[in-house]
Amino acid sequence: MRESLRRKRLVIYALLTLSLVIYTVFLVQSFRAYEEWKQVELLGYPSAVRPYVDFYPYWSSAQGKQMIVLGGIIGSGWVTATIILSPTRKVF
Repeated sequence: MRESLRRKRLVIYALLTLSLVIYTVFLVQSFRAYEEWKQVELLGYPSAVRPYVDFYPYWSSAQGKQMIVLGGIIGSGWVTATIILSPTRKVF
């Protein structure tokens, strides 16, 4: 019984770690794409005005909001898995 629980715990933590790594890669790529988009958008403004043009921060964009929600889900998964699979917790 303990060996199967240990194996399940290992698999769940491995999946959560993999999802966290994938999330981090997508977050970095999304942020870089947003920064490149801002640079391209600035080219549409006269050069004298460019230093004063301000865009919304990444986190207020639609993609940024989705990444916040996804990060919250992954974080909740980590907390839930840690509480449920704690070795000091009694098995149901």
